[in-house]
Amino acid sequence: MTNKADQKYWDKYYSGFEFQIAPVIHPIRQLIEQYIPETNCKTCIEIGCYPGALLAVFGELGYKLYGIDLYEKIDILPKWLESQNYNVGEFWKDDFLKFNPGHKFAVVSSFGFLEHFTNWEEILLKHLELVEDGGHIIIEAPNFIGAFQHFLHKNFDKKNYDHHHIPAMNNDNWSEI
Repeated sequence: MTNKADQKYWDKYYSGFEFQIAPVIHPIRQLIEQYIPETNCKTCIEIGCYPGALLAVFGELGYKLYGIDLYEKIDILPKWLESQNYNVGEFWKDDFLKFNPGHKFAVVSSFGFLEHFTNWEEILLKHLELVEDGGHIIIEAPNFIGAFQHFLHKNFDKKNYDHHHIPAMNNDNWSEI
C-alpha cells in the first residue's frame, strides 16, 4: 500500500482550518440532501472526516455522527459538532484498514479519501464492509482521468496531482467492485 498523501501532508493542509458546515450551494451537499433520507435514529460515519463540513450535513439530516481520521486534532471535531447540536457518536484516530468499530452504519461516506491510495480497491471494500443492509455508501473523489483534466492537473497542478493515485478515480472500476 502506498498513501500518496501521508500524515505530514494532511497535518500541514489542515493547520488553520476553521470549522464550518458545507454551504447550501455546495454540490456534494446538494447530492447528499437529494439522495439521503432524513432520520432521527440512524448512524453515519465519514472516513477521513476532518474537518467535518460534509459530515455536518448528515447531522442536519438527523444522523448520529461518527468519524475516523489520523489527523492529530481529531478530538476537537466532535466537540464542534456537539456545539452545533448534532447527535455525536464516537470518533477514532486510527488507521482505516485496521479499524473495527464493532458495528455497521446506515451511511458510510468519504470525500477525497480513496484516491490517495494505490490499494484503493482494498479501501473501497473496507467501506463496503461498514455499511449495514439497506444502507447507503457515498464516495467522492476528484476526476483527473479525463484527457483534459489529466493534462491540466499533470502540467499545471503537479504538486496536487502527485498526491493522487489516478487509477483510483475511475468510478467505472468502483461500480465493478
